[in-house]
Amino acid sequence: MDQSELYIKYGQICKMVKGSALENTPWLCVKCWKLQFTKHPSFVQPPSSYEFALAIKDGKPIFVGDILYFPNGFKHIVSDKDSVSFLNTLFWTSTKEIDYKEEIVKFYTSLVKYKLSLLGRGNSDEAMYVWNKIQGIIELMRTLQIEYKE
Repeated sequence: MDQSELYIKYGQICKMVKGSALENTPWLCVKCWKLQFTKHPSFVQPPSSYEFALAIKDGKPIFVGDILYFPNGFKHIVSDKDSVSFLNTLFWTSTKEIDYKEEIVKFYTSLVKYKLSLLGRGNSDEAMYVWNKIQGIIELMRTLQIEYKE
């Protein structure tokens, strides 16, 4: 990106903020050396030093590296590959307390159930693998001090 492209990108930012809480402060959607502007940028630094917001969510600009949350409470670190429509499905704060212990047990339990469904083929190596996974799950559940509920 060269200097002239920075102005084009800023023009796109000005269009993006139309009708939002940032309509009168589009410079808040631009950072230089990780710092936000307090007025319209002049783009005198090297082009690689600038960051532009990808979208606006709840009146705040979303930049690469920001942390947003899925509806189930899991974190998402914003990347330049995220679409605006995807970012609009996320939240600034977690809406749910995640029970990581239960999530771990659910994952390993589903893995074991899947492997057990493959055992009908009579593969003894597969059976040993499944047995080792079951032992690992039992140990994990003891460590986490939780009981398995079917």
